[in-house]
Amino acid sequence: MFRSLFEFLQRRKGPEYDLQGIRRAGKDGLATARLRLRPPARADLPHIRRYAAREAFYRYLDMEKPTPEGTRTYLWAAIAAWRSARPAELVFAIEPTDAGRLAGLIRIRVDEDDETGASVGFHLDSDFQGRGYATEALREIVRIGFRDAGLDRIRAEVDTRNERSCRVLERAGFRREKRMEGYRSVRGTVTDWYLYAVTAPRSG
Repeated sequence: MFRSLFEFLQRRKGPEYDLQGIRRAGKDGLATARLRLRPPARADLPHIRRYAAREAFYRYLDMEKPTPEGTRTYLWAAIAAWRSARPAELVFAIEPTDAGRLAGLIRIRVDEDDETGASVGFHLDSDFQGRGYATEALREIVRIGFRDAGLDRIRAEVDTRNERSCRVLERAGFRREKRMEGYRSVRGTVTDWYLYAVTAPRSG
C-alpha cells in the first residue's frame, strides 16, 4: 500500500499545476480489457468502508483502522476534486466490468515542484486481489498521464515489506530506482521504502 492514498487531500502551496487533461479524458469513465475506471460516487462508500476496515488495507500505512466518518470525509473530498477547475489530484474507482461495484481506488497527484511529474497510489479490496486488476488499472493511469496530462515521469513510493505492490509496479513497467532507508515510521516502526518510477516513451 502506498503511503499517500488516504492522505490525498492536502492544501497545495506554490504553483497550481493540474490534471485538467486527465479529468476531461476520465469524466465519463475509461474502459480497459476488464475494468472501468471512473470518478468515485457516493454509492461507493459502503464498499470502501468494508475493505478499509480490514488490516490488509492499512498494514503499511502510518494510520490506525479508518473510522467510518474518516472514510466518508475522504470519499466526499475525492468526489469534489472532480468538480475542481484545476485538480491537482484525482481518484478513480476501479470497477471490474463483471462485478457491478467498486473493487478499489487508484489516484494520481501532480508534483508541487514539477508540473511534468506525478505520483500514484492504489488499493484493492482484498476480495479482488490476485486477478491482475491493479496492474491493469495502473497501466491505464500511466497511459493517460503521459498522453493527456503531458507528464514526463510518474513515481511511486512503497514499503519494502509490501511485496504485492512491488510486483504490481514492476508488471506495470515501473523501475525500482532506490531503497530509502528509515524513510517512514509506520505506527512506531521505522521502515525502509522503495522509490519506483516510469518515464514517458520518447518519440523518434
